[in-house]
Amino acid sequence: MNDVRLGRLVDVKEVTETVENLVEQILDNQEAVVGLSKLQDYDDYTYTHSLNVCIFCLSIGKALGYSKDRLSVLGVGALTHDFGKMLVPKKILNKPGRLTPAEFKIMQEHVVRGVDYLKQLSGIMPEAIQVAFEHHERHSGKGYPRGLKGEEISEFGKIAAVVDVYDAITSDRVYHRGMIPSKALRKIYEWRYHDFDPELVEMFIKIVGIYPLGSLVRLSDDSIGMVIEGNQTNSVRPKLLVIYDGKGNLLPEPKKLDLSSVLSMRILGTLNPEEIEIDIKKTWDKYLL
Repeated sequence: MNDVRLGRLVDVKEVTETVENLVEQILDNQEAVVGLSKLQDYDDYTYTHSLNVCIFCLSIGKALGYSKDRLSVLGVGALTHDFGKMLVPKKILNKPGRLTPAEFKIMQEHVVRGVDYLKQLSGIMPEAIQVAFEHHERHSGKGYPRGLKGEEISEFGKIAAVVDVYDAITSDRVYHRGMIPSKALRKIYEWRYHDFDPELVEMFIKIVGIYPLGSLVRLSDDSIGMVIEGNQTNSVRPKLLVIYDGKGNLLPEPKKLDLSSVLSMRILGTLNPEEIEIDIKKTWDKYLL
């Protein structure tokens, strides 16, 4: 990212090696990589976002049966898809308030700027560049920069569009607080016919899970737990770390609970960590690492 900011050409070999390492991890333990990606904490939003988008894209590619080579091309495209943002003035990129029409136009130019930059790199595949070119295109034709619609958008572009929006709306930015994952997934599902390929949306929701790792949930006895492992056979009964008892008391030592083996308990709904003052990342690091 710093190389792009400074006008240097990045080493595609280094990018590819990073992606190939992620491919191996996704093939080995997809749930852990996908779930924990959103619990990472880096100072540079664009870097964190690019890494998350890469992980999510690779997971969809795996579900589609892509070969390792094809996953690598998709991953390189995903990891570099927002390079163009490094060429947008920081005062616009990090503006805390609403962008003016002129500023928004400059922000939209990050797509073409990124594509132009990537085309200068030796060894990057044209299909990888499609990810950068098409991640803001929409199924309805209302996206940018070319207003492509439906089958005019490549499969790589369609995949990137879904995961780019999901990660963006679940991330904290200078101008908004991120949505909790369950609410974001509902939004993505609502937009599946207008903005995205509906089949890819449903595939993505299955991958992330109804209750992604780190989600806070209220149980039928009013206790509160954090999702620590999904359930492939029954997505509404994941494994939890119970943090508060049914009377609202913080447990001195959280306890693990597997809902698949305690049928008398069920999840009533999800909670926002800010409402009950829980630091998800610190809790995860303290009790689960």
